Amino acid sequence: MEEYVSLEIEIQHYWHYINCIEKTLPKHITDLKNTALTMEDIIKLKFEANIIEEDIQFINDSSLPDRFRLVLKGLLETSQILNELKRYKNKLDYWKEILTNKQQIKQRIWTPTIEILLYTVAYLQIAPTLYKFFIDPTIQSIGAFVGVIVLFALGALLIYLKNYNSK
Repeated sequence: MEEYVSLEIEIQHYWHYINCIEKTLPKHITDLKNTALTMEDIIKLKFEANIIEEDIQFINDSSLPDRFRLVLKGLLETSQILNELKRYKNKLDYWKEILTNKQQIKQRIWTPTIEILLYTVAYLQIAPTLYKFFIDPTIQSIGAFVGVIVLFALGALLIYLKNYNSK
């Protein structure tokens, strides 16, 4: 009887733990802004859920008689802990997908911006050469300046279109 009570307490412990930790997850997408849930947190929680599943299904205790293994199986079925665990893991997968999508959107926004900034810095490296044209402005120097501006705008447009078309 003592082993039975011990098994039941352990299952109840895990069931309560899963229930409590599930309540810390956001309930709606709008709640995600108010939490500090990260991809790393989700990976840790999923790993922990897998360990819990292993712990409750495969108790490796050589002193545990075979008849209690059947009792354990019955306790797992009646407690519905495996269903709760599956539901919890599905929620983690859902939030993982949402966070992945948010990261991809941020990356799509920042990648072209950073590329254009780097392109601008590279173009500014030729500023001393352009300065020579303005010491003694001529039609040729103004034409060269306009050409440089047009090439810069064309390059920036190509970077933007490359990133826009890759979506």
